[in-house]
Amino acid sequence: MTDELLTVSGLMTNPPGSRSRAVTSRYIFLSYLWKVYIDAMKDINLRKRFSINVISTEKDVYRVFGKVPSQKYLVDYDVVLDIDMKDQTNAKDAPIKVFTNTPSWVFTYGYVFNKLKIIPKDLVWAIGKEAKNEKPKVTNPEESLGFDKVVHQFLLFMVNHAKLWKKEDFERLIKSSKEKTFNSKNDTLSFEYKLSEYNKKKELFKEKERKEKQKERTKNQVLKKKVKDLEKKKQEKRKNKK
Repeated sequence: MTDELLTVSGLMTNPPGSRSRAVTSRYIFLSYLWKVYIDAMKDINLRKRFSINVISTEKDVYRVFGKVPSQKYLVDYDVVLDIDMKDQTNAKDAPIKVFTNTPSWVFTYGYVFNKLKIIPKDLVWAIGKEAKNEKPKVTNPEESLGFDKVVHQFLLFMVNHAKLWKKEDFERLIKSSKEKTFNSKNDTLSFEYKLSEYNKKKELFKEKERKEKQKERTKNQVLKKKVKDLEKKKQEKRKNKK
């Protein structure tokens, strides 16, 4: 993957960016991502939270969009891919623009993708002012191209589940897609909205976890008291016998 052109195959085979990992580490990382995807497909509850739709924004340019579930806190992230098939017979080497409202992607790659103009124009607003204007000095000081797990899961779902490679595949899915239009101004697309949703669900999860632990502690205390009372009765019984 080069910093001048982002393609579907480049995005699928070099997830961390060309300058950020050695080849061996990249293969290990890709193997891990494949396992995560397979595990998600085996989990009925996770699999049904994936979604994918296709519309055509202009001749031979396809917008592929949908949801990818996180495995924690029941948050579903949006992913949008604009795939330019004008000079390609399949998606492998097709230029691609990417957006996701995953906070980790926005903080790490939002600035770089926007700088290189490989975020869909109508979705640049959704990464927020900070990601647009401030360099990721801590999260991505080399300003390399890359993405997090969510984008890779969506690409794997696109290729392996929806079977999208050739133009006819995209045209087929356009006809069967549940969503026939895409509202790029929807507030729920913004990463700030998604971050807020994540934090709220995280707090709910922690509160539920806290209550469950308290319930377990109470249960153990009751059990200990019963054991103690039983032992006390046994001792009294032995004393009375004497």
